Amino acid sequence: MQVDELKSNAKAGFRWSFLRQVVVQVLNLAFGIVLARLLLPVDFGNLAVAMILLGFLGIFKGLGLGNAFIYEQEADRSVFSTAFAVAVLTSVVLAGIILFLAEPWISWMGSGKVVTQVLFWLTVEFLLSGVYFIPYYYLIRNFNFRRLFFMDTTAVLLSGIIAVAIAWHGGGVWALVVRMILLSGIKLLLVLDILYRRLRVHFSITIAQKLFDFSWPTLGDSSLSYVVRNFDDFLIGKFLGDQALGLYNRSYALLLLPVRQVSGVFSAVLFPALTRLEQVEDRVNIYRKVISTVAFISFPVMIGLGVLREPLVLAVLGEQWVEMIPLIGVFSVLGALQSLATLNGSVFLATGATRLQLKLSVVTKGFVLLMLWLGLSYGVLGIAVAYASASVLIMIPEFYYTARLLKVNVFALLLRPARSLMVALVMGGLVYVLDQLLLATAATYWQRLLLGGGLGASSYFTIQYFLFPLEVTNFFDIIREYLS
Repeated sequence: MQVDELKSNAKAGFRWSFLRQVVVQVLNLAFGIVLARLLLPVDFGNLAVAMILLGFLGIFKGLGLGNAFIYEQEADRSVFSTAFAVAVLTSVVLAGIILFLAEPWISWMGSGKVVTQVLFWLTVEFLLSGVYFIPYYYLIRNFNFRRLFFMDTTAVLLSGIIAVAIAWHGGGVWALVVRMILLSGIKLLLVLDILYRRLRVHFSITIAQKLFDFSWPTLGDSSLSYVVRNFDDFLIGKFLGDQALGLYNRSYALLLLPVRQVSGVFSAVLFPALTRLEQVEDRVNIYRKVISTVAFISFPVMIGLGVLREPLVLAVLGEQWVEMIPLIGVFSVLGALQSLATLNGSVFLATGATRLQLKLSVVTKGFVLLMLWLGLSYGVLGIAVAYASASVLIMIPEFYYTARLLKVNVFALLLRPARSLMVALVMGGLVYVLDQLLLATAATYWQRLLLGGGLGASSYFTIQYFLFPLEVTNFFDIIREYLS
C-alpha cells in the first residue's frame, strides 16, 4: 500500500477511532458510576472472581489469529473462513472447559454458589464473542472504524440501559452479567452481514498453520500478560475476599479508563498502519507523533486524578467506596506510564518480532509475579504498590527493544513525552496546593473536584504553550484534522 493512501486511510480510521473511543468510554464511565452507586463492592467482586477464569481461557479464543489476520497481506475469503472456523471451534471447546472447571474453581477460591451461577451464564457471552471475533478484526484490518463506532456505541448503550434497570430493581451482580451477554449479542447481530458476504464452507490447514506461525508467540505473550495482570485479582480474591477484590478491581478499572480512551484510539490504528509502512523512517515518524500525543493527553489526566482522588471517589461514587482512595493514588502513577507502554506492542507486531516479544515477556512478567506475591503480606494496598512498581520497572527493557526495532535512540524516542511529564508534575503541584486550601475552607467534594480540575487544565495548557509550543501545536493540529 502506498504511503499517501495509507495516510489517508489511517487519518480516516483515527477520526472514527477517536470518536468511538470517546463515546464508548464516556458511556461506560456513566453506566459504571450509576451501577457503582446502585450495587455493592461485593457484587463487582463476585463478577471479578468469575472473570479470572473466563478471561484467561478467553485469550485462547481463536488461538490469537485476530492480529495474524490483520498482519496477513492478502486476507481473502479463504483466509477469513479458515480463521473464523478456528475461532468458533476453539470457543466451543473452551466453553466446555469453563463449565467443567466452574464448580471446582469457585470452591477453591472460597466464593459462594452465586459466583458459580455467574460463571455458567457468562459462558453464553463467551460463545457469542467467539462468533463475532474474526468479523470484528476484519473491520479493523480494513480501517472501517466508522462501522465499529456505530456497532460499539449501540451495543454499549442498549446493554448499559438494561443493566441499570436491573440494578435499580435489586438485581445485584446479575445486572453486570446481563450487560456482558447483551454487549456481545448485539455486536454479533451487527456483523452478520459480514459473515454472509465473506464466509464460505472452506478450511485450509496450510492457511491456519501460516496464521498460527505468526500468532503463537503473541498468544504466549498474551497469556503471560493476562496471568500477571490478574494474579493480583487472584491473590486478593483467594486470600482477602470478594469485598476487597471488588474495591481493587473498580480502582484499577477507573484509572485505566483514561489509558484505554487515549491509547486505544491510536493503538487501534497504529498496528495496521505500521504493518503496511516499509520505510523505517516512516515508522519512526508515526510512532513518535503517536507517543508524544498520547503523553500530552494522558499525563495531566492521570496525575490530576491522582491528586484529586479523595473528592473524585466521594463525590462521584459515594461513601461505600471510600477504601478506593489510596488505591487510586497508586494506580494514577501506573496509568500515566502504561498509556505509553501499551503502544509498544504494535511495534513488535508490525515488525514481526513476536518471538522477541514472547522472550521478553517471560522474563519481565515473572518479575511482576514475584513482586505481587511479596506484596500480599501488606494487604490490598501492598499488592497495588507491588504491581505498580514492578510494571514501571519492566517498561525499561520494553522501551529499549522498541527503540531497537525502530532503529532509533531510546532517549530521543522519549524526549517529547518527558517534556509533557515535567509539565504535568508542575500542574499536579498547583492542583494539590489549591485542594489543600479548599479543604481548609470546608469546601464540598464537588467544589474541590471542579475547581481543581479547572485549574489543572488551564495551568497545563498555559505552561505547555510557553515552554513547549510545538506539543500544543501538534495537539490542535490533530483536533483540526479530526474535525475536518
